[in-house]
Amino acid sequence: SDPRRRLRPGRHADRRVRDVQLSMAYGYLPCILIEPAGGARAAVCVLHGSGDHKAAYTWWLVDALLAQGLAALLVDLDGHGENPRAQRFPDMLDDVAVPVAWLRARFARVGVLGLSLGGCIAARALADSVPADALVVMEAPPRLHFTRADMWREGLRLLSPAALAMFRDCSAYQLASAWAAAPIRAAISTWDLIDALDLLGSLPRIRAPLLLLYGGADAIVKPAQAAQVRQAAPPHATFRLVPGASHLTLSIGHATLAEAAGWLAQHLA
Repeated sequence: SDPRRRLRPGRHADRRVRDVQLSMAYGYLPCILIEPAGGARAAVCVLHGSGDHKAAYTWWLVDALLAQGLAALLVDLDGHGENPRAQRFPDMLDDVAVPVAWLRARFARVGVLGLSLGGCIAARALADSVPADALVVMEAPPRLHFTRADMWREGLRLLSPAALAMFRDCSAYQLASAWAAAPIRAAISTWDLIDALDLLGSLPRIRAPLLLLYGGADAIVKPAQAAQVRQAAPPHATFRLVPGASHLTLSIGHATLAEAAGWLAQHLA
């Protein structure tokens, strides 16, 4: 079966799914809201990485959140997916502030989970006082610094057991279709955007419970950069370097996703 169906609007056996468009200062924010069939008291806003979109390989993360009784709001970042707005700074911080405010009007507790670029945006938004109750940051880079050889090493990591396990859930065609994305529509490059978001300067200012997950075999955000993140994190943060995980496989590893969802459920209870 096609796992992408689990994100399609409608009533499913274990969930309710609907498309949502949130009003912004200009344009709108396209989202998918997924709720457990029996409802939820807490929800998590999920921000994808650069070049991705809200439905790109997020069905496993959604499954993990639903298993913990949490709702999920998947967001298309500015310049990505169906979002008509261009990638700009500081405008992209509204990609966290607006959905968090919308969720807080509907759920008792609200968390945020950011992947890579999404983690940098989430960290800066919470540092600038967006009122979320918990934050998970996965593989967010302090700076972008990688070579073509690093990209090849990342590609080879897709041959790992965690990555190959995807084929038990979907076909090669479905994987390729989920990966397909339009070019980023940007008024600022992703490299400059990462610098402007200032992850290392943001982390010490975050007061909410914070979980930081990084890959021990990440060729894009290398372990030395992960060590910088660990050093910059506030004392209350939890940091974990996941052995063997790469930039592409960290966010699809079922054990890591279950860990993140379980941590969120604990801190949003």
